[in-house]
Amino acid sequence: MDGYVLQDGACVEQCSPAFYRDRGLCKSCARHCLQCQGPHECTRCEEPFLLSEAQCVQDCGKGYFADHANGKCTGKIHTPSLHVNGSLTLAIGSMKPLDFFLLNVQDKDGRVEDLLFHVVSTPTSGQLVLSRNGKEVQLDKAAHFSWKDVKEKKVRFVHSKEKPRKGYFSLKISDQQFFSEPQLIHIQAFSTQAPYVLRNEALHISRGERGTITTQLLDIRDDDNPQDVVVQVLDPPVHGQLLQTLQSPAAPIYQFQLDELSRGLLLYAHDGSDSPSDVAVLQASDGHSFQNILFHMKTVPKVGVIPRATMCLHLHVKFC
Repeated sequence: MDGYVLQDGACVEQCSPAFYRDRGLCKSCARHCLQCQGPHECTRCEEPFLLSEAQCVQDCGKGYFADHANGKCTGKIHTPSLHVNGSLTLAIGSMKPLDFFLLNVQDKDGRVEDLLFHVVSTPTSGQLVLSRNGKEVQLDKAAHFSWKDVKEKKVRFVHSKEKPRKGYFSLKISDQQFFSEPQLIHIQAFSTQAPYVLRNEALHISRGERGTITTQLLDIRDDDNPQDVVVQVLDPPVHGQLLQTLQSPAAPIYQFQLDELSRGLLLYAHDGSDSPSDVAVLQASDGHSFQNILFHMKTVPKVGVIPRATMCLHLHVKFC
């Protein structure tokens, strides 16, 4: 009969969507295909299958991403991109979750929810941990975590108190096929406790002599980052010099660290003048807070020196 085709033993004007016309017969499309134009020309697939090069597939394969909205595999045009907004800042020894204020991710050809983060290099001043099943799992090099992990704040950076305040680590993202360029995340840990003076007593010294400044006289403390504390000499002493014993030849110093003080490496050298006292203005800073300090030096007679009585003119007794 002209204008009709045979499908399942019946004459029909046109084949059903899951069939294609081959001469006078309607033949079934390939498996999982809902609509086709020939034996190898599918145009629509049943879920969850996707259309790729006229075939129904479950996995789009390398070079393509799954476009579930249109039920097909689409070739990649853009690789995913990762941008870092500023530095990761936190208190010394604390932890802070990674978030999308710090990490800006984009994937023009797919869904950002499908992206994975990959650890390219581990933190130099702490560690990355992932909260999983109630436990903290350390993320080593080549480890990965999901976009959802970041959204739910399950990925945290933990600063090690004994490590430097400044550090870095690097990440990259992927759509499980293509990778972004690695990005460096800078770490800046700040002090929450200012340096303070536990003891400040005057150095007693004889004229023209040298005396060691120890923590028995000047004890400066910092409870969270003593290794970062630098003491600046804002105003040096007028009647002497502050010296460091390891310098050769000895030269005035204008800054020192707390370990130099605790090791007894600091000296005050008196110039031999008749001034009864001297003072230095110091400032201790941990890079975030500072403390100004007045350190005093007092001159005393040399031990073992007894004043001599001499007879001067006009019979006056004078102690020399």
